[in-house]
Amino acid sequence: MEKKERKQLIQIIDDDLKNLQVAGKSLEKKGYRVSLSQNGQEALKITTLIKPDLILLDVMMPGMDGFDVCKKLKEDPELQQIPVIFITLKSEPNDIVKCFKMGGIDFIPKPLNEAEFIARVQNHLEIKKTKEKLINQRKETTTLLENLGQGFMIFDEEGVVKPGSTKIVQTFFGQDPTGKNLADIFELNDEERKRFKKWCQNVWTGKINFKDLVALAPQTYIKNNEFYFSLEYRPIYKQDDKQVIQRVICIASDKTKEWELKKRALKEEERGITYNLIITNTIEFLDLMMDAVDSFWNIQLYFEKEKNRIHLEEVFRKIHTLKARFSYFKMSDFVKKAHAFEGYLSNLMEKESLDNDDWGFCSQHLISLRKVVEDFQTENKNLLELANKVFFLEEGNFRTVKIETISDFLEKELGVNSKHYASFKNKFLLGPLNLRFKGFSSLIKQLSATQGKDTEFIVSESSVVVNQDLYGPFVSSCIHIFRNAIDHGIESIEERVSKNKDPSGLIKVDISKINENEIKITIEDNGRGIDPEKLRKVVNQSSSGLAKRFSNLKDEDYIQVIFEQGFSSKEKVDEVSGRGIGLEAVKNEVIKLKGSVRVHSKIEEGTTFVICLPIYL
Repeated sequence: MEKKERKQLIQIIDDDLKNLQVAGKSLEKKGYRVSLSQNGQEALKITTLIKPDLILLDVMMPGMDGFDVCKKLKEDPELQQIPVIFITLKSEPNDIVKCFKMGGIDFIPKPLNEAEFIARVQNHLEIKKTKEKLINQRKETTTLLENLGQGFMIFDEEGVVKPGSTKIVQTFFGQDPTGKNLADIFELNDEERKRFKKWCQNVWTGKINFKDLVALAPQTYIKNNEFYFSLEYRPIYKQDDKQVIQRVICIASDKTKEWELKKRALKEEERGITYNLIITNTIEFLDLMMDAVDSFWNIQLYFEKEKNRIHLEEVFRKIHTLKARFSYFKMSDFVKKAHAFEGYLSNLMEKESLDNDDWGFCSQHLISLRKVVEDFQTENKNLLELANKVFFLEEGNFRTVKIETISDFLEKELGVNSKHYASFKNKFLLGPLNLRFKGFSSLIKQLSATQGKDTEFIVSESSVVVNQDLYGPFVSSCIHIFRNAIDHGIESIEERVSKNKDPSGLIKVDISKINENEIKITIEDNGRGIDPEKLRKVVNQSSSGLAKRFSNLKDEDYIQVIFEQGFSSKEKVDEVSGRGIGLEAVKNEVIKLKGSVRVHSKIEEGTTFVICLPIYL
């Protein structure tokens, strides 16, 4: 059975009974329900009870006139949306204007023309009905959008959010977005703000298709490193011109659960890679862990006792090299904290003087790094015990100190000619140097892949045997040579092909004896080489003071500037390079071994590092 449509109710307010009867009968004949009131005070009480669809209001009434009644209606939140049509003998322009200013939607002069009167009433009731329908549709749409669990924000060409965002947006971002710029809501940094502003300009000029621009807008927002939101964008075009964008909708979706799952998955993947690298590079890893502990101890002494800013550069080098070595084992927690520590140290080195707070913050950074290592040791106790079995000495006795320390102890206790000391030394202390370099193979493959390059890594066979512990820091520092080769030397596959080169780049390590007491290590690549003129440009633009020191040198001597402190040709500092400390670290380790290092290069042919070192057994 069909539900009957409710008849619309019209309230007529007029002190003249005849006028009430005439207007009421006209409306009843058209099927409307009618409520009649003869004074303003009584009418307001009835209006509150019946809430009519339309009010016909006389202006001139004793006591409370029509204007006062209308004012009271518009002050009441429950009644202010009821449309009011004034009916009056007053027809002066000022009177008509006042009717509209008081909130009336129309003006009908007396005496009433029935046809005109009915037409106006019907039109305004139809308008009200349409308006209510649109409001209900909007409410339904809003409810639907709220139930989708997505936040909808409409913004203009300035990036400012307009009224009408869904309620869940406030839950997502912890604030009402209305009137705020998306750059502030998403906490964009200065560079990101510039890009977003440029993006808005491009969207609203319409010169570039929206589909081609949408990927350049902010795609994600991470709140307090706890909540993750994906961001999508939809254009709203002008009704009369589908090529002109009027507004853009930003749709924010809470993807925190998926983000957490992905982070856990990546963490597990990283953990698997780390375990594999440790098992296959046991000596390097255990040496790294002990070197880290030794470095932390020495650095802490600097911070607590000496507090001399001259040590900051040495601390920087130690942290930078540790970061590169931990990066190889995919220990990202350490790498990130070490990167932050480097940034803090960089700022300190620019200050004229340091106070206790500065040193205190240094200690906090160091404690944070140490905790990463200690937590790793605790959480991976079984793995480390397995790794330590490489250095098994007696039943239940695992190595907990450096090999060199054990060697010194055995030499003192057993004598240098003891076969047991010789056996230990040959087994643990001495080893082919080329094997240590082969450990960089997977790192070079990873670095090349991330930069879209293909690099072959060759370590020539060699019979050179050395004291592994003494050469360990030097070999570790060579990671900077390999990173430098990948970053600046080896070209992308496309670039190499365009130069008629083999698509794969090459990094080759060769170790040979110069004589019985000295060895030569060459590390060469067949990349683009070092351009002295570009180096001069970089040096001249820096504030390091290198330009003056190297101003009058020939090209082959000038390129040695890459070993100097603070030199870097990388424009942006990231978590693996760009600090200007890498090749200086290599030089320092070579000097510690009383050796020498020099670089040779030819443009478009490649670069060769030649390192000469004494042989230590």
